[in-house]
Amino acid sequence: MAGLRLVAVAAVADALSSKLVTRTYRGETYESRVDAASRPGLPPLVLIPPVGVGIDRRFFGRLQDCWQGGAATHAPDLLGIGSATPKPRRFYAPEVWAGQLDDYIRSLGEPCVLVSQGGQLPCALETWRLGGAETIKG
Repeated sequence: MAGLRLVAVAAVADALSSKLVTRTYRGETYESRVDAASRPGLPPLVLIPPVGVGIDRRFFGRLQDCWQGGAATHAPDLLGIGSATPKPRRFYAPEVWAGQLDDYIRSLGEPCVLVSQGGQLPCALETWRLGGAETIKG
């Protein structure tokens, strides 16, 4: 039990060290949870949340809370989801989100590793197509 409490305390401490970054893409505003790298030199992870009712960047919260891989993690809300505003009554195509993610990744200034759920694979592939090896490392 003592070991379990230590992990939980570490996870809470890590969660407190994260920050929300507000960005704008094509006139729409969204937030991204960013956890700093503990080992410099590793490519950051950009976590693409799945899309669904009530799902947003917080989908990866537990992963970010417990991540000990050393790389920075970024979990942006996709346009129209989570804290993103406005909330238009329309669907977004994977190409729109890929453009948003490409813009976000380029702002990081270094290639990243994309992490996606199966349903967001088209978005991840389109993001890679837009930026290639210049923005995506894996």
